Amino acid sequence: ASDALSAEVSVAVSDTTTIHALVTHTSLEDLGLHVGRAVTLLIKAPFVAIATGATPPTTSARNCIAGTIARCEISGVSAEVVLDIGGGKTLASTITAQSARTLGLEGGQNAYALFDAVHVILAIN
Repeated sequence: ASDALSAEVSVAVSDTTTIHALVTHTSLEDLGLHVGRAVTLLIKAPFVAIATGATPPTTSARNCIAGTIARCEISGVSAEVVLDIGGGKTLASTITAQSARTLGLEGGQNAYALFDAVHVILAIN
């Protein structure tokens, strides 16, 4: 999708997972992005929310990525959750320790990573 200022870029990170990014047309041109171009996706962990449940939650976040919790480390204030999203890829999230405890997060549990397309940074080699 595209408008006068921005374009949505969809990147298949595995056979079952696609991540969407919103970039300016200038960035699209400067990075030389085109179908088939290899890119690296960066998403800052605090921008990634975690949800649990048997079905994807209804949300306005453009990206709702299913995975399995590979690791959940809870400290006094914060928690780091690493989600295995398949294809040898992971997504990290930092949330409050209270949120992690409330959700009952633990390794092996199915979960969803939620984040907006504007929080995805595209990089090229």
